[in-house]
Amino acid sequence: MAAFIEGTLADFERTAVVAHLGDCPQCRAVSLTVAELRDVEVLDELWHQGLPLAPAPPAAARVHRWSRAKTRAPALAVAAATVAVFAIPLVYLMPPWSPQEAVAAMVDAAHGQRALDARVTGGFTYAPSPPSTDSQAQRTRGWKLIAAAGRVRESYEANDSGLSRRAVGVAALLLGDLDDAVSTLQIASAAAPRDAFGAADLAAAYYERAIRDSRADDLPAALSAVERAIALDASLTEA
Repeated sequence: MAAFIEGTLADFERTAVVAHLGDCPQCRAVSLTVAELRDVEVLDELWHQGLPLAPAPPAAARVHRWSRAKTRAPALAVAAATVAVFAIPLVYLMPPWSPQEAVAAMVDAAHGQRALDARVTGGFTYAPSPPSTDSQAQRTRGWKLIAAAGRVRESYEANDSGLSRRAVGVAALLLGDLDDAVSTLQIASAAAPRDAFGAADLAAAYYERAIRDSRADDLPAALSAVERAIALDASLTEA
């Protein structure tokens, strides 16, 4: 936790700590108290920028690095000791997922939160657009969604099945990595041209990128994909 507050963690370590903070109010309180993060600046930056999981180094290297690390102040040392057990990368503790279960985990983490203007498939319930002022509860849900999407992306990045590609594409979309979301969902949709869900998710990715990055050329592509989704399944509410 001390290294997290100081900003010296590796990407994979920082992602694990963010994931834990999303589930543990006690550790959030420790981090806020020790570093006086009144506006949750570090976590807000992770939420707005998105943080893909980085590959973890070998276990021996992690142990060696940890054994040499020293905190810079006694207060930070106390904080680190309090939550050190939770700094293990959570991807190692996750049970094997099917792609459907991976999407379900992101649905659970969203918990009624709307992270996108467009809607993606998989069971994400409709929610109004978030207010302009974030609340602590919204930040907590945001951390959980970032953590879940990061785990899905890490678990299935190398899996070439159509369902896995769609799960990774949705995860990238929720993390704000729109170029990767579009390219991944293009592959998933091409692999399953009769899948209305894949077409709808691809439409959502095109639309999000068109709006965020002022990509006018993405709007016709989004319309084409959503029309294909409706033609395949007229009852699909996300389309």
